[in-house]
Amino acid sequence: MMVVETIKVFIVLIINSYEDLDFSCYMEQSARIAEGETDYTQISSKNGLLVYPAVNSYINLFIYKFVTAKGVYYQPAQVLGGMAYLV
Repeated sequence: MMVVETIKVFIVLIINSYEDLDFSCYMEQSARIAEGETDYTQISSKNGLLVYPAVNSYINLFIYKFVTAKGVYYQPAQVLGGMAYLV
């Protein structure tokens, strides 16, 4: 079963190389947090204000800083998401 799921994730990553549903918004919000902003009313993106809990924002901040090189490379984040799904 795990082999089948791994193959499915691999196929999705190959065929659907990038899905910009909310990712760019998360990266915009993470950039504001990285700049030092902690007031939720001041952290926004093209989709609006930040509405997720702080722990989610800090996870996205980690991804922004260390996985995607400040939002430049989305592929490592996709691979990380696929691995998290498999775990």
